[in-house]
Order: sequence, then C-alpha cells, then structure tokens
Amino acid sequence: MIVTLTVTVVAYFFSAVCCAILIFVMRLMQVSKDVIAEAVTYAVIPGLLSYSVNYYVYFWRSAEYRYAFKRQLFCCYTWDRTDSNTAALVIRVPQHENTECPATKV
Repeated sequence: MIVTLTVTVVAYFFSAVCCAILIFVMRLMQVSKDVIAEAVTYAVIPGLLSYSVNYYVYFWRSAEYRYAFKRQLFCCYTWDRTDSNTAALVIRVPQHENTECPATKV
C-alpha cells in the first residue's frame, strides 16, 4: 500500500511540476505572447496526468482493483473469477424481457 501511494504521489508531483516549469520557462523566455499562450494551452496535458494517474497506478499495483475495473467495464456480462474447470451454460433471454445493463439506468 505504501508503494502504491508513493508511486501516486511521485507521478502527481512530476506531472504538476512539469506543468508549472513549462509555463514558468516560457514566460522567462523573450518570445511573443502568442507563443506563451500556446505553451500555457499545451501545459495542461501534463497537468491532466496528475488527475488520471490514480487509475493507472491502482490498475498496475493491485489485482483487486484490476478485477473491480474489469467488472465495471463489462457490467452487462458475467465476469466470475473461478479457478475450476467448469463449463458455462449460456441461456438466451427472450426479447420481451428487460436486457439493459443496470449501471446505465438513471
């Protein structure tokens, strides 16, 4: 758990610092305001990494999170984690029954 938190904090730090340094360096250079505006616009890309890094770190570090994320992605399908050698029987649902994914209902 400590390693996961450390990786998350380091990734957040580097992405936030990279964003701030890019903006700072472009403002120190003697370039036109249009170039600085473009640099500030593109500096948001490493900044956005700091907001999305948690998903990738948790997916990489934890088998439980991987399993939970996969279940969320395939909410309409059964995703049972079994280690036995059993055959699955698939039954077709009649057309008149509700076949929507429960997660998509509002």
